[in-house]
Amino acid sequence: MCIRDSSTPYVIFSNYDTGREYRADGQAVSPYLLSPLLCDYIAAPECLQTRFLLELFEACPVISPYYKLYSDVPEDIREEYIEMHELLTYDELLGRDYLSAVQRGKE
Repeated sequence: MCIRDSSTPYVIFSNYDTGREYRADGQAVSPYLLSPLLCDYIAAPECLQTRFLLELFEACPVISPYYKLYSDVPEDIREEYIEMHELLTYDELLGRDYLSAVQRGKE
């Protein structure tokens, strides 16, 4: 489901042939998912958050509480992803950045 009057076209450009398909080609996507999609497209090293956001993209590419836009995903799965995303975002912005510690292997 997509509201046409609230969408913005975007272009992702690479000055070399990545040899990879862009996952969101011709598809609606939430803006905060563009960065992990670009990392995937150029085969940049993945971190836990990038992997999570790519998984989130596969399950629910458009999330907007304001417009109530969601993919056709079962509500329980959608709610679990939204909750995990909110916790990770909180941890990065206001919490103790546990995600970085986990990535470094410090638990």
